[in-house]
Amino acid sequence: DLCVTGSYDHTVRLWDTRDVESCVTLEHGAPVESLLIFPSGGLLLSAGGNDVKVWDIRSASVIKEFSNHHKTVTQLALSSDGRRLFTGSLDGLLKVYDVTTYNVIHAISYPAPILCLAFSPLQTQLAVGMSSGLLSVKSKEETPLPAPHPRPPYRGAYRYFMRGKSIKPTIETVTVSNKSRKNRPMYDVYLKKFKYTQALDAAFDTPGSLRPTIVMSMFKELSRRDGLSIALGNRNEDQLLPIIKFIGRNIINPKYCAYLAEICDLLTELYPEMLFKSAKLKVEMNKIKTKIGSEVKFHQNIFQTLGVL
Repeated sequence: DLCVTGSYDHTVRLWDTRDVESCVTLEHGAPVESLLIFPSGGLLLSAGGNDVKVWDIRSASVIKEFSNHHKTVTQLALSSDGRRLFTGSLDGLLKVYDVTTYNVIHAISYPAPILCLAFSPLQTQLAVGMSSGLLSVKSKEETPLPAPHPRPPYRGAYRYFMRGKSIKPTIETVTVSNKSRKNRPMYDVYLKKFKYTQALDAAFDTPGSLRPTIVMSMFKELSRRDGLSIALGNRNEDQLLPIIKFIGRNIINPKYCAYLAEICDLLTELYPEMLFKSAKLKVEMNKIKTKIGSEVKFHQNIFQTLGVL
């Protein structure tokens, strides 16, 4: 039921629509050009001369006064979120204020004195009318939000090896011919198909002196892909026997002993009962135990000899 008016008689008047007389009269001190009420309804801004005054309507007192223009302030405007105040002046400047401190944070210069300004309903466009008859409309550039980065696939996962499959070549793309290697070993074929159990079995089927090197390389590659438990799991007695025999033959090799000890521990966790209930496996495990014991005793004797020397 309240309305407010400003006049060139230097006064700002608050009116009750139910009465013919103004209920409050405020003295601005200069011809009033523009008025603005905050959305909360408790604050009133008046512009006149070079000054802008902030009034507390309830107490009818000035709580803030600032002057940042060299000529008459002609227009006031407030952003939709109520955080920014805009003033236009005959000095051709549009200034932006932070309403928490009323300090100038930005200024825009125009080629003629500013008579009026207004925002579009969505606050994306600013229209400024000037005394020269020109109308300036500035649009706010909407910066699109950056697309969220997809989570990178884990190393060794299927998506990790298939990344980039959907990317299509362009004119500038250099295409390298993919000549498949002939006579590719079967363990390599199974490994590329993520068939870890078959890949390990194919490595054990490799003949000749390269067999230990290939089997150890396969163990390490499966471990790197977190597929060692998959390759060693779900085996019966006959499938475990070649692995146990391989460990027994190479457990005292300085190049392989540390890693084969870890493989042996993993087999003990996967098959705690089968390794000692099966007669064949129990014999091979005892051979490994005997060989390790002999190797430890041999090194003890060497250290004793070194101590005597």
